[in-house]
Amino acid sequence: MLRRTVLTSGAALSLPFLSTRGFAASDRPGDREVLLGQSTLLSAPFASVMQSVNAGAKLALDAVNAGGGVHGRRARIVSMDDELKPERTAVNFRTLHNDVAADRKLTL
Repeated sequence: MLRRTVLTSGAALSLPFLSTRGFAASDRPGDREVLLGQSTLLSAPFASVMQSVNAGAKLALDAVNAGGGVHGRRARIVSMDDELKPERTAVNFRTLHNDVAADRKLTL
């Protein structure tokens, strides 16, 4: 039951970030996917919880992609471990913005 709750919560948490407004197909010519950049805890004591949340988010993205994506573009999450350190989160966000070119950034 807890696993289902965590997976459902992860899916629900990801949905507001998949709003179709702001993702017109012509935003970036040639782009074929919407990248969601995530800085979160992927190691240490709470990693299993975040893995469950990410699994729920993946289920939500799979449903969105199966329905044609966001304005025809597939959605994908790029996750980076911040080790629960604010300075690491800042580095991750800069990387997601500058190197990965994520369309939206989030932290959980």
